[in-house]
Amino acid sequence: MKEDQDRPLPRSFGKSQPPSGLLRTLQTNADWFFFLLLVTVLTITYSPVAFRPPYLPNVGEISEHDVKADRDLLIEDQRSTENRREEAAKAVPPVYDWDTTWGEALSSQLREAFAWLETAKSGLNSPSEEAFLSLRTPFALRLEEDDFPEDAFRGLLEMNNYQPLLERIQGWLTIYDRQRVVAGSETLRDLAHASYTVRAIAENAEFRDTGNAGLYSPEEMRRQMFRSAVTSLQDLPHGLRKWLLDWVRVQIRPNFVYNLAETKNRRAKAMEAVDTVYFRVRQGEMVVREGESVTNTMRIKLETLSRTQWTGTSIFRIVGLASMLAMFLALSRHFLLQTSSNFPRDKKTLYILGTIVLVVSMLCTITLVVGHGLAELFNWPLDMVQLLPPVAMGSSMVSLIIGSRVALPGGAMLVGTLLSFLAALAANGGLSLFFYYLVGSLVGGFSLRTCRRRFDVLKAGGFIGLFQLLSMPLMEAISGSQPSWNWLLGMAAAVTSGFLVGLLSLATIPLLEMIFDVTTDSRLLELASGDHPLLKQLSLRAPGTYHHSVMMGNLAEAAAESVGANPLLARVMALYH
Repeated sequence: MKEDQDRPLPRSFGKSQPPSGLLRTLQTNADWFFFLLLVTVLTITYSPVAFRPPYLPNVGEISEHDVKADRDLLIEDQRSTENRREEAAKAVPPVYDWDTTWGEALSSQLREAFAWLETAKSGLNSPSEEAFLSLRTPFALRLEEDDFPEDAFRGLLEMNNYQPLLERIQGWLTIYDRQRVVAGSETLRDLAHASYTVRAIAENAEFRDTGNAGLYSPEEMRRQMFRSAVTSLQDLPHGLRKWLLDWVRVQIRPNFVYNLAETKNRRAKAMEAVDTVYFRVRQGEMVVREGESVTNTMRIKLETLSRTQWTGTSIFRIVGLASMLAMFLALSRHFLLQTSSNFPRDKKTLYILGTIVLVVSMLCTITLVVGHGLAELFNWPLDMVQLLPPVAMGSSMVSLIIGSRVALPGGAMLVGTLLSFLAALAANGGLSLFFYYLVGSLVGGFSLRTCRRRFDVLKAGGFIGLFQLLSMPLMEAISGSQPSWNWLLGMAAAVTSGFLVGLLSLATIPLLEMIFDVTTDSRLLELASGDHPLLKQLSLRAPGTYHHSVMMGNLAEAAAESVGANPLLARVMALYH
């Protein structure tokens, strides 16, 4: 026995010596595959980018914890940009088109009509009154009239030269040639105190103007022209003057018109000319502090951080996490080989350890996600949800399944440390949360050294919950938090976490026993029970042998307890020797 203990340890963990060739290659690759699978799954599970949802409180809510920028950001301030663009658009005045050729167009139409009439009169073969009057309808059509008053037309026929009449009419129209006529009184009210741009179409020029001075509605323009005609055209024949006023009044149209398309185009260009407003967030800058009311700017920063997760920095963080996990697992293997002489070297132990880490990691992550959902539903503090994950389940199961003698201080401590670190990372906690998880893991490692009854697993969960309850105020004190009613909720979460360890362990232990064909204290209890069929047959067919085996079991159990070995295993081995 002494020679076995002094024998040097193997150089490979969990590796037997398979035959050379393909079988050995496959076996070696299987070890590497399991190692890579373990690192990959842990990285995905605990990556703050790949799994943990971003913290996005609404505007007006109180922040549950501090959020720092993990990288430099240049964020568009959409609200400020939109406000500046709206201000730029409002600064562009509306555009009105002004047609200054209104009077000239009327004068030109009259000149053409009178020129035709003069030519038509001279071309008549029989200049009778009937022949002259036959020209009245064609003359009216050239003035875009259905009819021309007979008395007014007779007055025109008496004139031999129309040029003086045209000059007087043109002089009268010139007074109003550059007047601005709008659509109606509503436009006058809108422009009473407004600033606008006037585009003189004929001159291809524009200028700014303000107010409605010099603007007229069509009705007001007709009244002014009627009053001026009384003096300017007083000596004309009454019929001709009356027709001229009626004709001009009908021809009056708005010549000062709002150009909606041009206004929109100019305002759009003004908005495009406004530069985008940005604000810079530097790496390490505090975006929102715990207890602060979230403003719109804070919300924009948080949204940008969540949208731009997959950046070079985030990828480096994931690669760093994977590398750190690989380094920790490799060093843990080396540590166990160098410090735990009794630690099993078979592959099954390696796979059991990895499976326990994976299972507990998944359960902790699920518990954390469900806890956040319940916290949002019942408006609980999110910080208290961080205390729920059953991290101590890892060290507890390692101690029970692999064995307390060989699992402590090596396996259970390493698994507990690893899971405590990863859980604190996933919960976005710090050193204080890591301390809380580690206390539970250490208690779990030594509380399940033996398991004589199923209730012992729940009892161990109770011990874990008790020590986590005691460490919770210490954790808050380290974080600088003041005592509050939320501490009671946190203590309840700590106790709940301990009972979750017991319940989930009861459900998981039989599954691992079946998958890896391992014998735990629970299985040993079944074998040591007097109701076991084999022991029943032994007691009936060979009572002396059965009594001898029971006595040997009692002696072996007492001897194992005295030397620190597994007494239950010694008892079962003696019963079935």
